[in-house]
Formats: sequence, C-alpha cells, structure tokens
Amino acid sequence: MHDSHIKPKQQTFEAEYVFQLYVAGDSANSTQALHAFTKLCEEHFSGRFRLDVIDVLQDYRQALDNHILVTPTLLRIYPLPQIRVAGNLSDEEQVLSLVRG
Repeated sequence: MHDSHIKPKQQTFEAEYVFQLYVAGDSANSTQALHAFTKLCEEHFSGRFRLDVIDVLQDYRQALDNHILVTPTLLRIYPLPQIRVAGNLSDEEQVLSLVRG
C-alpha cells in the first residue's frame, strides 16, 4: 500500500554555507585550492560553513554523479542555487564574490 500523503524529506543544513571541494589526491592544484578555500572560509564564514572534501581518486562515483570533469572544483551546495568554480581558487576576491552569490 502506498501513502500518497508522505512528502519526501527535504535536505536541511545546520551551516549557513555548505561546500564540496573535489580534489585529485595531493596534487599541487588540489592542495592549493584546499588551503586557499579553507583560509577564505575561516576569514569570511567563520562558524557558518561546512566544507566536505572529496578526493576523486578515492570516490570517483560522487564526482561522476555531480558531473565533475576537472579538479579542483568547488561546489556551493547551499544556499541555492548551486555554484560551481573550477581551478586552484587562488583569486580570493573572485571566489568570494562567486560563492556569496
């Protein structure tokens, strides 16, 4: 029996900003992107962000599911709309303006 009154659970986040950073192991660009973005988040979103780092060499399935073709790639998951930024994230002003929306 199927209950048509059940609504799908909506995804909720405790953090104000939720990011996923896709990297390829400890490559130079991936390491630089992780360092630069962690620093940016700590300076501008302190206590208000969650950053999940996904190593595509370990979890390629998640990368494929999210259509990640290059690394490093940053996804802003929340707030919507999703934002995608590829590269080493070294231009702090540009990255900040993109992820703030």
